Amino acid sequence: MVNRDLGLTVCAGGDAGKPRSRDNGAMAYHIVGFTEREFFDSVGGVSDRILRTLQEASFRSMQAAARDRVSYVGKRVMEVRTIAAFEDGGLPAEFNQYMELFYLNDRALEECQAAGMQLKVIGTCATEGLPENAGILLRLPLYLQQSTVPNLQR
Repeated sequence: MVNRDLGLTVCAGGDAGKPRSRDNGAMAYHIVGFTEREFFDSVGGVSDRILRTLQEASFRSMQAAARDRVSYVGKRVMEVRTIAAFEDGGLPAEFNQYMELFYLNDRALEECQAAGMQLKVIGTCATEGLPENAGILLRLPLYLQQSTVPNLQR
């Protein structure tokens, strides 16, 4: 399904896992799914690794910004949401083969991929497509250097 307003493919495979920045401020979330077996075998480890990776990226960027306030002129938010099949409301119907879903915004996915994480992205959705019962697992700032982001607005 394509959201014509944002140009995002919702729950699609082709471009899933490829972060895309939006000039208009719309946020894409990349859906990472874990089956029941993956959930019991490794999800705690993956969840911990996502948290550690993003916390470290935030702290490194914060330290760099504190050292060079002139060059670090922007800030973006890394956000991860989660929902499990056993929670009230469960998972969206199209994902009933999974036990848990993580929703990572563009910045969070970029940082995880840069750290070498191989996350199985099964789809994307816009902010409006997030399930109401998806809880925020992590929300951290990432400070950006002017030279690394063209047309960055203060």
